[in-house]
Amino acid sequence: MGSKAGHLAMVAIAATALALAAPAGVALAQEPLSINVEERYIKGDMITISGAVRNIDPTLLHSVTIKIVSPAGNIVGISQATPAGDGSYTASIIADGRNWKDNGDYEVQVQYSAQKASTTFEFFSGDGGAAATPPPEPVAPDPTP
Repeated sequence: MGSKAGHLAMVAIAATALALAAPAGVALAQEPLSINVEERYIKGDMITISGAVRNIDPTLLHSVTIKIVSPAGNIVGISQATPAGDGSYTASIIADGRNWKDNGDYEVQVQYSAQKASTTFEFFSGDGGAAATPPPEPVAPDPTP
């Protein structure tokens, strides 16, 4: 199988074998460390952070460290989660307290050993007289006939 087609067939067989080796319902992490959160939260919401560590080392007792940083650069939430045997992790932080006051993009930073990942979500505090409700999604105008 020295041909290009033979090489592609070997890659397809290997990918299928990897997919079949994973237990049902388990997503394999594509990045060394993945992270998932909703796009928007308001004050008082429960923020659930989940993801997976692809290269988990069972001999190390590392936890996934999770930090949430406000637009002003303040750490407003911190937690740790122990990865399961398949590498998945989850933690929850309540979006409430005196530091949860700035509307805007908050950054979620996760770290497992030397692996790092981050993502953002929009937060609406409702402070300053405004209701704690995110603005409505924009609606596309109907095309005119």
